[in-house]
Amino acid sequence: MGRSVGAVQISKILFLAANPSEETRLRLGREATEIKDAIRGKHGLAKIGFEQDHAIRLNSIIRIVHGEMPTIVHFSGHGSSEGQLIFEDENGNAAPARAEPIANLFKFAGGSTRLVVLNACYSALQAEAIIEHVDAVIGMNDAIGDAPAIAFARTLYELLAQGANLRQAFELARVSIDIQNLPDANKPQLLERIKGSASSTYLLSNEERPPPR
Repeated sequence: MGRSVGAVQISKILFLAANPSEETRLRLGREATEIKDAIRGKHGLAKIGFEQDHAIRLNSIIRIVHGEMPTIVHFSGHGSSEGQLIFEDENGNAAPARAEPIANLFKFAGGSTRLVVLNACYSALQAEAIIEHVDAVIGMNDAIGDAPAIAFARTLYELLAQGANLRQAFELARVSIDIQNLPDANKPQLLERIKGSASSTYLLSNEERPPPR
């Protein structure tokens, strides 16, 4: 994945967020800002697209994913203990989504998507459904706090933008939670459609990656 996922050119990150009115308020705007800063830092990708929707609804997600053609889809928000992602309805209330239809979204409408990041509680079950259709998925195997979720996301994209492969970025993003004395460092889980591919998956091409020190 990366500016290439294997040989695939990266063009856009699509940040999708949902924080229904009756759910605990999350700092989703802060997370989006942290990711943008991470990919546009000293070694970042000034040309990579970053699109966002902060009140994503079930009746619009197909149109948005199909229309934006993102290489990375990042979902930030809530998940239920049954493994369902929580979106919003027309009134801003919670709208749980079944795992199979969301997975089919990436089967039929997400042909450009190589990595899906589900930064939401209990999203590992949804990740297992999506991995049939994309190269890699990151999900959470339990509830995760707001602060560790943001710390994980920033470090993940920061390291990818500095030339780390997906496996390195993922493992160090988990370390970043722990090193900041935050809980939940063991909650993020990385799934690969082809075993071992994350170690050869980069956000930067060979020419863009800085030389080894």
